[in-house]
Amino acid sequence: GNECEEYQRLLKKIRTELRQPQADSYNIIVSVLYYLLAIMNRHYALEYQLPLAAPKNYYAFQFVELMETHIRKLQRVQDYASLLKVSRITLNHSVMALYGVSATYLLKQRLLAEIKNELLFTSKSISEISYAFSFPEPPHLMRFFKQQTGKTCREFQEDYKNGVYE
Repeated sequence: GNECEEYQRLLKKIRTELRQPQADSYNIIVSVLYYLLAIMNRHYALEYQLPLAAPKNYYAFQFVELMETHIRKLQRVQDYASLLKVSRITLNHSVMALYGVSATYLLKQRLLAEIKNELLFTSKSISEISYAFSFPEPPHLMRFFKQQTGKTCREFQEDYKNGVYE
């Protein structure tokens, strides 16, 4: 049923990252895989009436799941901690234990991946993308992008057109 559609959606995400790798593809693939395995485990446990012990890193899984839904509007770890009703510190410990990086790092990588997709696969202007991701104004997005990639948005788009995929 619905589970299979969700599994397929997640596997397509992984395939996209494998076919068009970017600097942060590894982190995204790992995150999506962990999430996929967690929901498959949940479904299996329900199907066979097994006790579903909450894994120690339950919050990390939920954080990744919530980012998929809210990345365009919520870009602070505190926003996600509030949604999960845990402290930022608890969320960060959970993410660090599971992924080996901070919640902030994971959030920035997820946001960056989403912005890269917009830059490469839509005809939106920097201003439109900036607005869509709730940046106060376009220079904020441009500064974030440059800090994360070392490139301007335009340089990134040009490099991609010329076959440079970093």
